[in-house]
Amino acid sequence: MQDFLEFKGEVKKQLEKRRWKYRDLAKAIGVSESTIRSVMCGARGSDEVIKAMTEALNIPPHIGT
Repeated sequence: MQDFLEFKGEVKKQLEKRRWKYRDLAKAIGVSESTIRSVMCGARGSDEVIKAMTEALNIPPHIGT
């Protein structure tokens, strides 16, 4: 659970830094906004989506795992 909270916090921080919304991140990685919302609400996203999120936002890979 702590890992997820760290990941979620870092995603929010990086989105804010870029002034992005979930839709901007979704567009950047080629998924739907609802996919991003699901991951951020705690639904286990696919490893590919989480990896794409961390790469797009320059989050260290260990945070997304």
